[in-house]
Amino acid sequence: MNPVRALSSTRMVETCRIALALTQAGLPIIVDDAESYIARLLDQDWVGIIPRDEEISYAWQSFPAEWNVRDCVRLDWFYEGSAKTKAWINAHIRLVAHWLPQEITAFLRA
Repeated sequence: MNPVRALSSTRMVETCRIALALTQAGLPIIVDDAESYIARLLDQDWVGIIPRDEEISYAWQSFPAEWNVRDCVRLDWFYEGSAKTKAWINAHIRLVAHWLPQEITAFLRA
């Protein structure tokens, strides 16, 4: 068996291409964490929001495992532009974001 795996979306496209090539070559494959691929492709996944001074690589590991966070972004990435744009982004993020309680966040930073 040929296992394929990509935990971040930046590697997901490449991993899917490899899986397709192996399948077309008639080779059996195993897709690790297939539910994660499906959730990301259907836009049903969780994306972690991290502080600007936190390293983005492997930041998904800082979130509770049951949330299945595989990708993270920094909020300041979206704030380039006018104050009106920032206000619009803040309003929309408030509608969809679920924030970790402060005691959990403090524990993760320790």
